[in-house]
Amino acid sequence: MNTDGTLWQNIIITSLISDNTVFNDLSGVCGIAVRKNQGVNSTENARIYMADWKLRKLFLMEAESSCSACHGGGAGYVYKEKTFASNVMLSGVESDYFGDVWVVDNANGKVYKYTWDFQYLDELSGLTYP
Repeated sequence: MNTDGTLWQNIIITSLISDNTVFNDLSGVCGIAVRKNQGVNSTENARIYMADWKLRKLFLMEAESSCSACHGGGAGYVYKEKTFASNVMLSGVESDYFGDVWVVDNANGKVYKYTWDFQYLDELSGLTYP
């Protein structure tokens, strides 16, 4: 992580790494949301949601892992990912204080609500709201 001596931190993420995949093309990123209610205003457990319309994926990733010692400069670590059907066009993402993440699907006029398992981060369940 690069810092410039102020309160601001300069973190540049150029790729994403999960346990078995490297995502080098982030040109489809269409939204980022801070995971509320955990890691807010903290340097520990700083997680963000990232939506990518080209990959049709929603990522839950570590916001502070962009360092050469961790994963090779500029790579963000992905904890979880959700892949959407080919007819879905993601256009935005937001997180609320109840632990839910909301994703906009412009192609189908829907908003999807997902709840992540906060303790173990091993399950993703979803409810669809037309």
